[in-house]
Amino acid sequence: MAYLVSSVVILAVLTGIIFNVLQHIEVLYHPNMFAFSVESMVSMIVVCCPCSIGLTTSLVSIQTYAQLNSNGIIIKNDFVIENSTLYDSIVFDKTGTLVDNSLEMVDMN
Repeated sequence: MAYLVSSVVILAVLTGIIFNVLQHIEVLYHPNMFAFSVESMVSMIVVCCPCSIGLTTSLVSIQTYAQLNSNGIIIKNDFVIENSTLYDSIVFDKTGTLVDNSLEMVDMN
C-alpha cells in the first residue's frame, strides 16, 4: 500500500512515453501527440488515485478501531474519532469509565 501512489505516477509517465514512442515509429497517430500523451497520463492518475484514497481511508479506520479495541477502548460511533482533535482532556472516574462533565444527583436516602 505504501508504494501505490508512486507506482501509479510511474505507470502514468510510462504511458506518456509509450504513446510518444508509438507515434515516432508510426504505429499510433494523433494530430497533437504531446497533448494526447499528457491527457493519457492525467487520466491514468485520476482513475487510479481515487481508489487508493478510498482504500487507505478504510484501512486507517479499521486499524484505528483495532488498536483501540486491543487497548480496551470501545468506540460507539465515528464522531468521537473524527472530532478527537477538538478535545484537550479526557476524564475517567476511579472505575475506569469515561464520564460526562455534567454532574447530577441520582439518589438520596
